[in-house]
Amino acid sequence: MSMEKTMVPQSRFREFSDEWATSLLDDYATRGSGHTPSKSHPEYYDGDIPWISLTDSKSLDKGFIDSTKTKITDLGIKNSSAVVHPKGTVLLSRDAGVGKSAVMQNSMAVSQHFIVWKPKSGVSTTWFLYYWLQIMKPHFERIAVGSTIKTIGLPFFKKLKIAAPTLPEQEKIAAFLTSVDARIEQLKRKKSLLQDYKKGVMQRLFSQQLRFKDQNGNPYPDWQEKKLGDAVEINPKSALLPDTFLYIDLESVNDGVLSPPREMIISDAPSRAQRLMQKGDVLYQMVRPYQKNNLQFQNDGDYVASTGFAQLRASNNSSDFIYQLLLTDRFTDSVLKRCTGTSYPAINSSDLADILIQVPHPTEQTKIANFLSTLDTKIEQVTQQITQTQTFKKGLLQQMFV
Repeated sequence: MSMEKTMVPQSRFREFSDEWATSLLDDYATRGSGHTPSKSHPEYYDGDIPWISLTDSKSLDKGFIDSTKTKITDLGIKNSSAVVHPKGTVLLSRDAGVGKSAVMQNSMAVSQHFIVWKPKSGVSTTWFLYYWLQIMKPHFERIAVGSTIKTIGLPFFKKLKIAAPTLPEQEKIAAFLTSVDARIEQLKRKKSLLQDYKKGVMQRLFSQQLRFKDQNGNPYPDWQEKKLGDAVEINPKSALLPDTFLYIDLESVNDGVLSPPREMIISDAPSRAQRLMQKGDVLYQMVRPYQKNNLQFQNDGDYVASTGFAQLRASNNSSDFIYQLLLTDRFTDSVLKRCTGTSYPAINSSDLADILIQVPHPTEQTKIANFLSTLDTKIEQVTQQITQTQTFKKGLLQQMFV
């Protein structure tokens, strides 16, 4: 194996000092590819062999890939150039989704859209190679060519070089990064459990299976049925828009969180910029409402929202309660029944105002909203932990490789 002198990483474990060496990736791992068995032979499909294709793109970049949308048969293998690769093989997408990678958790085959490597014993390790491919992803994306579908030709990978340390250092780097990934997955599971718990509690609260009581232990009055338009003011008339403002469009809100909006002057603003916001207003997404990208607005300053939102002002009810009610599946189902359009279902303000809702006593509204807001705070805290850990990992990747 011919080696070339190269740099050392910025961050390193103390027990290692040897310089990293650069060599062809083929010196560290055995390269392979795959094939698509003929679709005109149904007996080649619906077998027991997991077969990774472009339809599995969303399962990549998550460490292990353990299942595929399509499976093929032994006949499909025998009558094509497809190969069953062993567990621990590292794969890279060289076509659509260029640069995405994963590690096979089981023996699997791949389509011709992927390149694979089996680390050579005593020379390289699976997870070091996986993390190296992860940090190389922007490079792979840049060199891909094609007008409709970007791709990297096979000759490129024959000349691809890698800078790598000795096997013990590879193993230590891989183990450390794997532990960081495990922490990220742990936080994601925690967030998912909190979200599931909140969803279950909301179902019980808004169906009135679970009720709060007053300070004397007595039940609050029965909930009253009202039209949404009678419980809140929808699209309140605004004064003249300010000369400059921060613009909230549909892309500005994701999972109830407002991204930094664009500052605009009124002469350059789109015609949809019409909703002058007040603190406490609720924005309801009118297009594709099943996404539930609604916002409880709590900012100071001049903000104007798009008419893609309905602006709800709950003067006589708790805006916190109204915001949580709008997130329920029951309310969303009521909205979708009144939507028009298929690809982009949308509801108009009049139909939104006619939807019937159940409204409790104001004090019970507050108790419900406070309880659910506490859960939202916990979910947001875990979300921030996930983001911070992902940022930490990104920094590690940049500093621990050369």
